[in-house]
Amino acid sequence: MQPMTDTLAPARRQHAGRRWPYLLAFALLTAAGAFIIWWAFNGQEPEAAPLPSAPFVASADQAPTGPTAAVVADQTITPETMAPNRLMIPSLGVYAATDVTRLANHELVINDDPTIVDRWDGSAPVIGAEGTVLLASHVAVNGTHGVLYNLGTITPGARAYMTDETGQVSEWQAESVQSVNKAELPDMVWAGPKGRRQVVVVTCGGPVVTITDANGHTRRVHRDNVYAVFRPVAHLAP
Repeated sequence: MQPMTDTLAPARRQHAGRRWPYLLAFALLTAAGAFIIWWAFNGQEPEAAPLPSAPFVASADQAPTGPTAAVVADQTITPETMAPNRLMIPSLGVYAATDVTRLANHELVINDDPTIVDRWDGSAPVIGAEGTVLLASHVAVNGTHGVLYNLGTITPGARAYMTDETGQVSEWQAESVQSVNKAELPDMVWAGPKGRRQVVVVTCGGPVVTITDANGHTRRVHRDNVYAVFRPVAHLAP
């Protein structure tokens, strides 16, 4: 895993005319639902990626667990010292810059730097009372593991933190982690600003397989998506 530091400059996005070889995410919205097909295909065969060894759905009374700080480049990051637009999952050693992405021609445009986590611009806001925040990132690019490479190892109640553009912090706990074939990614990841308050973090997993798209082009892609759902941490009134 390659943790993000505050000094690392954001990566450029690919120009539209040559974006498809670099896209890690391809979201096809159909009447039957939505799914994300991701690949890392920049001149190197993608490698198989981990799947959760112990998928879980936590109970409603699961308490937050694990550390509240992450050590990044010999620096301890706490919720109070997080920079704006960051995701921190201390138990995984994740402290990553977040960027806003969009759907373009039914494609979820993902930054080609695997140390950056993208937030879909149709998501609920980072600070809010309802809706789904959808985060996505590469599992690996050209042999470099992304910050979400070990997402499937998260445990029940593991803490996570996000900051918005002003630096305001929201606190979360892991409710579930699962993997599904990409064609079966649940519709709730696209729920947007309405409905149940949650964060869904998605990356690739599983073996690499060959698919053929609607234009007859074949690509090598990961078979599955790994996704973790986080719910807000409830704070008792003093």
